[in-house]
Amino acid sequence: MKNYQTNRGFIKSIIIIIVAIAILSYYGINLKDIWDFIVKIWDNFLVGPATYLWDLWVQYVWTPFMNSVNTVKN
Repeated sequence: MKNYQTNRGFIKSIIIIIVAIAILSYYGINLKDIWDFIVKIWDNFLVGPATYLWDLWVQYVWTPFMNSVNTVKN
């Protein structure tokens, strides 16, 4: 019975995505233009801060965590 509940949510999500795409297409909104806009925003404005935050995450969280895991492992 549990699998039925999980599959139902997945199917519902797929149906919502299909309906959303159909509505956007009906109003003449091109999905490729939206995607190109998102990529343009990422390339021009967000890649710098995201890279900086990722480097901080790796330096202050991930590397110390992995060092402590390897210490316990050895």
